[in-house]
Amino acid sequence: MKDEILNTLKDFKAIKTSIEAKKDDIKGVLRVLRLSFNDFFTKKMLALSILPFLFSSALFLTLLSYFANNAQSSVSQWLLGFGFVANSAFLSGLVENILNYVFLLSFYVFGIFFALVLSAFFSSVLAGFFTPIISKDINAKYYKKDILKSVGAISLIKIYALVLLKFVLLLLCALCVFFVPVLNLIAFNMAFFYLFYKFMFIDVSSACANEDEFYALISSGSTFWFKLIAFGFYLLCLVPFLGLFLQLYFVSVFSHLIFIRLQK
Repeated sequence: MKDEILNTLKDFKAIKTSIEAKKDDIKGVLRVLRLSFNDFFTKKMLALSILPFLFSSALFLTLLSYFANNAQSSVSQWLLGFGFVANSAFLSGLVENILNYVFLLSFYVFGIFFALVLSAFFSSVLAGFFTPIISKDINAKYYKKDILKSVGAISLIKIYALVLLKFVLLLLCALCVFFVPVLNLIAFNMAFFYLFYKFMFIDVSSACANEDEFYALISSGSTFWFKLIAFGFYLLCLVPFLGLFLQLYFVSVFSHLIFIRLQK
């Protein structure tokens, strides 16, 4: 009886310790989010965020507009080529008006879908240009870590190539359920989340860690909180253009998480 009571008390202590550890983790994550938020609204960070955002947005809208205009023209000519349409002014005008409305609606629907997918992709690509700058500033301000030897570019290319190969395989699997509603959306988002998460983890780790530390991080994988926050940021990337603007905020948060992990 006495042993059972002692074991029960030990279990309660273990549960209490676990809860306290989780509370500390949550407090730490909230602190990182707050610090990154404050750092994001500095002149340097905003300048680095706004310039690529404006460029990408302009290019993005130009490509979408070009595609929509050419698609509408091609289909209109194709339909009007049928004899019963081409020989009737009434039908020609009716078809043209219907197509204007249909393609206007299609433009917005396709534009939203296009933006949802490419926002996440462009976010990962843009991170590669700004991650070293942001990670260096965070390290100098908060952690003062000596990074003696970073991982080589050739090694990084090999790792990225492997990630891209796995992404393509996931994408091919997603194509198998392309015509299945809901399931296709889940499958494609799983593939793009994998790409976003892996690129971000590798990119930030390579900028924050020494070569040996980097390989240790890659082999052990990211923490639960890194994955959870990455998923939340991926959802933000699915809001058209928002991910492009907040990209440096994402990099800042992940840099903090990696530096904190390396300190333990």
